Formats: sequence, structure tokens, C-alpha cells
Amino acid sequence: MDDQFLHENDNVAIRHGLPTKISREAYGFQWHLVSKLETTRIYIQTSKDEKNPRWIPWAKMLELVYFEKSRDPVFMEECITRYLRENKLS
Repeated sequence: MDDQFLHENDNVAIRHGLPTKISREAYGFQWHLVSKLETTRIYIQTSKDEKNPRWIPWAKMLELVYFEKSRDPVFMEECITRYLRENKLS
């Protein structure tokens, strides 16, 4: 992942451990789990009640939201192309 994305701001934190119920952040907050052994994983806080956070993996959220788009060959071609380009596989 490009270093330009690995920085903290008001809505993003770079961390080395998973978010938990005591990781109380605002709705929409991003938790970037960084590891030298694997790709950065992103978690999103989806509860509007900060006292009861609900962290979900960003990839899971996108999978659910874009499930129907997976049947669109143009969309999938764009996703594959971008993935290959970003990972220098094409």
C-alpha cells in the first residue's frame, strides 16, 4: 500500500492491534491495522453510539454493499484492472 495512505487524521488511526469494544471512536472512524506480515486491514466503526462501538472489516462491508455489482462484467473488469495495477501484477 502506498505510504500516502498510511497517516493519521481526524477520521483514521494507524494501529497494530484489533479494535475492541473499548475502542470508542466516532461513527465512520477508520482503524487501519498495520502489520509487517500482511496487508493493512481496515475496520470501520458503524455504530452512531460511541459508547457501544461496532467495528466491521471494511472489506466485508464492501463485499455486502457491492454484491450485486459482482455480476456486472464492466465493474468487475475495472476492479480487476485496478487491483492488478495497484499490486504491480499487470
